[in-house]
Amino acid sequence: MERVNVFEGELNAIVVAPHGPDDPYSGEIAEVVAKELNAFAVINQGFERADSVDIFQDQANCNNVYHCHEDVVKDEFLDPILRFVGKIRHSPWLLNNWNDPIWIFIIHGVNFVNRKVSPDIVVGYGAGDPPSHSCDLWRKDGLVHILESRGFDTYQGKAGGNFSGWAKTNLNQLYRKWYPDSGVQSVQLEVARDWRTCRDDALATADLLAGCIEDLLLFTPADYKTILVPAAKEV
Repeated sequence: MERVNVFEGELNAIVVAPHGPDDPYSGEIAEVVAKELNAFAVINQGFERADSVDIFQDQANCNNVYHCHEDVVKDEFLDPILRFVGKIRHSPWLLNNWNDPIWIFIIHGVNFVNRKVSPDIVVGYGAGDPPSHSCDLWRKDGLVHILESRGFDTYQGKAGGNFSGWAKTNLNQLYRKWYPDSGVQSVQLEVARDWRTCRDDALATADLLAGCIEDLLLFTPADYKTILVPAAKEV
């Protein structure tokens, strides 16, 4: 079995699962979302999260950009992401218009234990001091609104928190702190354990997420003016 599954698509979106072996069913969720939308996908199913890279033991943290630049991990996991961004950019038929961004959706799993709050999904978008927003704030607000409207209790990763997607090492910052490109919008989605307790639950969650992402891809500034922006809930 390949350590990383790669899927071609016909949409201006790339769905990425960096921790398939460690976050149960996150890889399955990413694959179903990508296939339902006909999006590109890069799904790690073989590298187990570790503090250092050992390709012979199938160990690497594919959410750590330093790990992603090491030999073999780069070839198998990072290069397909870079290649897909380039392919979308140079294939106008993949975009509705020239103003469309290239989207990267990074699917994680999280298990909230002994916490005062237990979100269904946490959206990481680069909150920090200073902020390093990985997507436009109006698009992030639109995504939170869409997720809430589909029944997900949605929080945002707070500045300095574990789910902000702000650190330089974080894959969510690939096109902000490593290959700066404002035409690429990226968010990380932490999906709670309750939404992926088994394969059937994960597939149902993926179906809902696909609908949310589809709505987001069509979301415009005019749409933003019509919504009630949800009060920020942070964790």
